[in-house]
Amino acid sequence: MTVDRPLRASLLERLLLPVWLETARRVEAGTEPAAIDAAVRRLGIPMGPCERIDAAGIDAVRERVETLRDRGLELSIPSILQELLEEGRHGVTAGEGFHTYDGGDQAAIPRERRYEADPLAVLAPAIDASTRLLEADVVTEDAVDDAVRS
Repeated sequence: MTVDRPLRASLLERLLLPVWLETARRVEAGTEPAAIDAAVRRLGIPMGPCERIDAAGIDAVRERVETLRDRGLELSIPSILQELLEEGRHGVTAGEGFHTYDGGDQAAIPRERRYEADPLAVLAPAIDASTRLLEADVVTEDAVDDAVRS
């Protein structure tokens, strides 16, 4: 079953944004971005959350959180995002964000770091959000699967 684009985009935001915020909090607490990304990649996911934030643009992620907060969602913006922006580290397009991008859009994530962080710790918010949506009968399992695989 294919899910229409607006629903897929909404689901992705609902599932990814909490992961990205938890990831930023983990980095603030001292976990290195490369360790988080390597751990998530270990599960067969092609990009880690720090890489995804960099690809989306740190400024765009911050703006989206602010928009949702203005709509009444209780979200806080981890200070690391503001710090990166103040340093001019906006993500892939700037050549630097959580990672450095030397002339490309791929970060060098050392595979040997894949056991330095717990991938479940950053993915748990997406699991929780998808479970709540399924229990509330807002989406189907197929819709969640389709959204996260896109």
